[in-house]
Amino acid sequence: MRRFTLLAVLVCAISVVPSAGAIIGGSPDGDAHPYVAFAGVRLPNGQSLSCSATFVSPTVAITAAHCFPPGSSVLVFPYALGPRDGRPPVVGQFIPHPDFCKPPACQGGELKDFVTDDVAVIKLSQPVALPRYAELPKVEKSQGRGKVQKLVKKDVQVVGFGVQAFVPQPVSDLARTVATEEIASPDPVVEELFVQIDQDASGFCLGDSGGPVLEKKKDVVIAISSFVEHETTCLGPSFSYRLDSASAQSFIGAYLR
Repeated sequence: MRRFTLLAVLVCAISVVPSAGAIIGGSPDGDAHPYVAFAGVRLPNGQSLSCSATFVSPTVAITAAHCFPPGSSVLVFPYALGPRDGRPPVVGQFIPHPDFCKPPACQGGELKDFVTDDVAVIKLSQPVALPRYAELPKVEKSQGRGKVQKLVKKDVQVVGFGVQAFVPQPVSDLARTVATEEIASPDPVVEELFVQIDQDASGFCLGDSGGPVLEKKKDVVIAISSFVEHETTCLGPSFSYRLDSASAQSFIGAYLR
């Protein structure tokens, strides 16, 4: 089984480059997707972790389960310039899917397999008013052969706040950025849980975990950015956790009621 890299990143390890895109090969997104936010946690040892997050209601954002320790207090910045905007963040509680990283998916804290639910909820302490919120896809009821598979070879948009280049260290301006990619024919090992994107020149990278894979020209989140095979370039095969499963939607739905 191939080893893959979880795409959270230490904020303190990122060099800031003005006016750069965040997603590899992407472009500044501005307010085109206002529901995509920067999310960060400061650990007791002083280090900081960051990911992207996607608002699906005024009080609920979703992200990747591997981003932060369970129960963490997350600072969420729902602004195009993320923490550089200057406005205060909203605090939320990080709640990963209860089945994330259970054996055989993880052993000793290390990813071994794709059998995992890499999704988490950030429950906000106060409502966040946005022009619009992301929408969840319909639940798939045909053994994984429904709409997501029909999107293979179709363009999607990936949005996030992560690394945009390696020169030679990871660099990002921590701003919301978008790239267009094509969904690839999925690896049979992962197709029931993950969307595969073969990133040749652009795509999500370190810090973009939890950001959405959107149907083109829609606000429907078919998956959230999760894993990449080549962490030194963030190109090649990448995988995003599908949100059309009953497992993902029952978990998220419990916090939307």
